[in-house]
Amino acid sequence: MYTLLKAHEEYSVKNGIVAATPERVMLDARTEAVFHSDEIYFPLYDENEIGSILRQRVKLGFYRDEMTDEAFKRVVELTAKACDLRSGIYLLRMAGIEAERRASRKVEVEDVERVYKGGAKVFLAKSISALNSDERETLKIIYSIKGDVNSEEIFKILKAEVNMSYTRFYEIINKFERLRLIDVVMGRKGRGMTGYIIKKYDPAIVMAALEY
Repeated sequence: MYTLLKAHEEYSVKNGIVAATPERVMLDARTEAVFHSDEIYFPLYDENEIGSILRQRVKLGFYRDEMTDEAFKRVVELTAKACDLRSGIYLLRMAGIEAERRASRKVEVEDVERVYKGGAKVFLAKSISALNSDERETLKIIYSIKGDVNSEEIFKILKAEVNMSYTRFYEIINKFERLRLIDVVMGRKGRGMTGYIIKKYDPAIVMAALEY
């Protein structure tokens, strides 16, 4: 990548690089210095799209009626929450193995829930691995505070600790919403309105994923 990015200096050519990746790519310092990227976020699949894709996987990977409708619905819900189709495919596979382990001919909701507890941290860690240091610190602060989280309070902490600008903070919060790590709802505070950050995961799982 470095050679391509510097080609204009030696060969007088105009070029560019388009990188498509579900996770943040770690580059060496020399390449980072010249690779000034603009991030473009593609829209996430909704639950209907996720269900359609995973239904095809079920048809290919399981015998007919081997997975209950309730179990499949739960896989779709958890996949939408994780924002990663790979987590859905993982859940299908591991839930099938779990049903086999207990000598059952059907995959039940209990099988999905059991394997999800162990796999949630792994797939959440994959999403978090795409975050830079400022974003990881912001997520850590959000999930370390008990109860309702006021966006203004979070910004004050970040401004004091890492001198973060409000524009940058706003960009990070929007990114977290796109990744479905949080929800932001407007609520009343005194005589005005403010944004409240709703955590979408168990704080213990997020904190473990940050250390993963």
